[in-house]
Amino acid sequence: MGDWPISTEPSAVTAERPELRHYLEAWTLRAVIFILRPLSIDSASWLMGKVWRLTQTRGRRHRRALANLALAMPEKSEAERRRIAADMVENFGRVFVEVFRLGELQAQPERFDVHQSELITHLANGGGGLVLASLHQGNWEANACALNALGVKPAGVYRQLSNPLVEEIMFRERSKVYPGGLYCRRPHGNIARQLLQLVKAGGTLAVLSDLKDDSGVFLDFFGAPTSANSFAAFVARMTGAPLVAAGSYRTDGVHFRGQIELVQVPHTSDRNADIEVATKRLAEVFERWIRAHPEQWLWTHRKWRLSDEEEALVGRTKD
Repeated sequence: MGDWPISTEPSAVTAERPELRHYLEAWTLRAVIFILRPLSIDSASWLMGKVWRLTQTRGRRHRRALANLALAMPEKSEAERRRIAADMVENFGRVFVEVFRLGELQAQPERFDVHQSELITHLANGGGGLVLASLHQGNWEANACALNALGVKPAGVYRQLSNPLVEEIMFRERSKVYPGGLYCRRPHGNIARQLLQLVKAGGTLAVLSDLKDDSGVFLDFFGAPTSANSFAAFVARMTGAPLVAAGSYRTDGVHFRGQIELVQVPHTSDRNADIEVATKRLAEVFERWIRAHPEQWLWTHRKWRLSDEEEALVGRTKD
């Protein structure tokens, strides 16, 4: 189990001295937020989705998405994979603008229809802790809004952005929907002990668990070898808290259908084997959910090791 560095203070994740490009990126972001603010969240989301679909369906990241789709879903035609990738880009454009309206989303719980919501409230109110493992599907940033509407007050873990000025903006928006605290994974330090204590004290921890992690568990995902983040299974196994796969997919505009599924964690004398089994079970749930709505999962991550020929194709020109 590797180190999990964190901070709950935005100043701690912005210690790096900003460069000129950081200021330009932050100014551009603030300008986009300002321009779109007069629009309703539905209009702003629709517009940004179309803009991203028109402008972001090319370049290295998009080629990686197509390469990943070809590896994971070879049964689909090239035209189908291109449509899925274009739909994915549009969904990500929507997520981008919706992040800056999280407070507004949280005030409109009718936008979230959570399947088996009684399970999550039962587990969260049972007096013990709870571990929620999610994935980059639907609007993963807004999943916490649905949890808050159910009376669950999650703590979140997120990855630090490279631009410290944009990091400050994102931290401010995200922290609105994580009343249990927002923890940043950093290059140095160790957060595992703090998060274990949080769950042991009855807190709810929400963590994205679908990224590749070479220090995690090796398994097959969509029939291809990769390594999966095992932190959610680690916390659940160490604390005895329930491990729940929790995600969402977009149904119509800025409306979402939440998904909840309990993942069984073994408790044998072999802790590492238990964590491996639970991580593989969680990956099986994720794969099933992604297959049902492949256009809403973020295929641009380096989830699998591509062949040298595929890597050359992905990176043949500069973005």
